[in-house]
Amino acid sequence: MNHTTDEISNQLELDNNVPTWLTNTIIATPLMIWMPVIILDSYLSIADLSDDILFRKFLPALPLSVFELMVFILYGMACWSLSEYLLHRFVFHYKAKTRLGRSIIQVVHGTHHDNPADQTRVITNPVISLVAGAVFFAAFFIYCGKNVAFAAYSGFIAGYLVYDYTHYFIHHHQPKSEYGNKLKDHHMMHHFADPHSKWGVTSWLWDFLFRTLQTK
Repeated sequence: MNHTTDEISNQLELDNNVPTWLTNTIIATPLMIWMPVIILDSYLSIADLSDDILFRKFLPALPLSVFELMVFILYGMACWSLSEYLLHRFVFHYKAKTRLGRSIIQVVHGTHHDNPADQTRVITNPVISLVAGAVFFAAFFIYCGKNVAFAAYSGFIAGYLVYDYTHYFIHHHQPKSEYGNKLKDHHMMHHFADPHSKWGVTSWLWDFLFRTLQTK
């Protein structure tokens, strides 16, 4: 059953003492925040910054070639694809045992399931995405090293943007391609028929590999 945005906002604040502006996001927000990050990180990956004494410790020591940049961007996008599945399955639908935990899950994802037709609750809130983005960048920096981290992170964020806008599109538009229609059907089944499976949004690859195309 769908509820109005005001009804959900009022109930969320009443039940969880959560500021509901954390659950509302306009469609242009992720692009405005993250496209400059993609451009800057891509530039830092290929620019010769050896003379930058102030930030030398944190910037790539050797510039990547354009080919290497593309390879690591694709690597980052693949990392996002897997992260999209894992986050949706194990974080967004986590059965929290405390009131605070339930409030966080409700803010991050619960309100979207309460009213999937609400256009302001499909796109990830920037506060949430910025916090998560900082954590993932730190992971890339530690795991990949500074020479690769910026390029890989560019791809990761590009994958995230594809996810956010694909998610919005399949909720509020009718795709014209066969693949788009299959994605929409896959995700609508998650919402309205089988919420314990079909975790992928931009692809059902990981659902296939992890055998979560349907509830066992």
